[in-house]
Amino acid sequence: MKTWKKAAAAAAALMLALCCVFSGFSVQAATTKSRTAAPTYKDAGYYVLDSALEDGMELNSYVLELAGISGGIVLYEDGTGIFYFADEYREIEWQDGRLTVEGEPLDYKIVAERLILTEESSGVEMRFKKSKDKAPTLEEVQKIVAGSAVSMSDYPDVDTDDSSKTDQKTDKDQDTEPEQDKDLVVVENVDELMSAIDDYTTIVLMPGTYNLTEWLEETKNKPEIWDWSYVEPEAGEGEQAAEGESEEMMGSRFGIYREYVNDGYGIILSEYYGLTLTSADPEDPAEIVVEPRYADVLSFVDCGSITLDNLVLGHTKEQGYCQGDVLAMHDCWNSDINNCELYGCGTYAFEMRGCSSIRINGCDIHDCTYGCAALADVYEIRFMHTDFHDCEEFTMFEVNGGNVDFIDCDFARLNGNLFSGTAKIRLIQCTFDKDARASLDENPLLDDTIHEFSK
Repeated sequence: MKTWKKAAAAAAALMLALCCVFSGFSVQAATTKSRTAAPTYKDAGYYVLDSALEDGMELNSYVLELAGISGGIVLYEDGTGIFYFADEYREIEWQDGRLTVEGEPLDYKIVAERLILTEESSGVEMRFKKSKDKAPTLEEVQKIVAGSAVSMSDYPDVDTDDSSKTDQKTDKDQDTEPEQDKDLVVVENVDELMSAIDDYTTIVLMPGTYNLTEWLEETKNKPEIWDWSYVEPEAGEGEQAAEGESEEMMGSRFGIYREYVNDGYGIILSEYYGLTLTSADPEDPAEIVVEPRYADVLSFVDCGSITLDNLVLGHTKEQGYCQGDVLAMHDCWNSDINNCELYGCGTYAFEMRGCSSIRINGCDIHDCTYGCAALADVYEIRFMHTDFHDCEEFTMFEVNGGNVDFIDCDFARLNGNLFSGTAKIRLIQCTFDKDARASLDENPLLDDTIHEFSK
């Protein structure tokens, strides 16, 4: 299962990179062009996306199919054609060895009836296999991309073993193509919130405080104990999985779990996909809290396409030292945290490990006792239009492995070194107060792994 989860994360990142092929082209309403007489080119035909390569990782047709990633190139014999990917398409002109899309040239090569297209700026290589099927018309391509608009907007579950999910999931698991956001639930208290958590569900939280610790203490149906050493979920507290039993052998771990920490329990959400939590009133956002100082406020493991929107997240009681983070994400992908406030006394506002394609936009991060974020082996993590302030006392951003971007972020009143680690970091149009600026300028990693782009 772990292997497929990593493939899922890679495919999500690849999907974003492939979209860069279109990013430089102006979006225009395509219309059928009148085709004039033109020479017949030898490469004419219909080519279907068969595999892709990014940064040395290859995704074959089976993984692409599981991920819902599709695309194609139609080369008509009159020198016109269509290039489509996901929910977008462009009409093109072509000659042997080159496509022209909205005036921009893209070179390709044909090898063993495969059209190979390389997008140099992103390092993505797409391979299209020549199909024996009749080439689709423009109208047929429009229907193809229209059908992809829903399936490609999120990332499907690629778990290959659903048999063990039946204890916690409903009949919807039998659907081969579940609809995105098929459920929308409005909740007013923590019991309703926890009951509503499910795949492909948007949960709208009415104004108020949602105390997850109170729910854990009061619910009659206690969640299974989570163990990072892979305790079997149905084994119970303290009972280890059989010797030599791997995560893959244990099967799916979908559901809500509780994790014991020094001063109580925290909640872990495992293997959810397409879950959205949003406040009903952005002017009076819902607040999600926990009481144990060692518990994460929200923790996600092996989850995809999670959205947190207009929420306040933090620990209750007075500020103090603890080991719990505000938001923890492990092996998660293609998710968004928008317009949220994350505050202490969490050690860090964010802990991410093995994650990819996570976007944090318009958030307010403050009063965390160790720093702002601890990240490891993360790729395509983007903090955008986010304020970091009033945190202490160690390194504010520990980032080891991968790459992280900060776009139009503000750093102020941060009592500690700004950055450490081995990841590639880009700072784009960010602002710093005097101390943060000094910490950055004195960092030996600046201009090596930390790159700043400002006016």
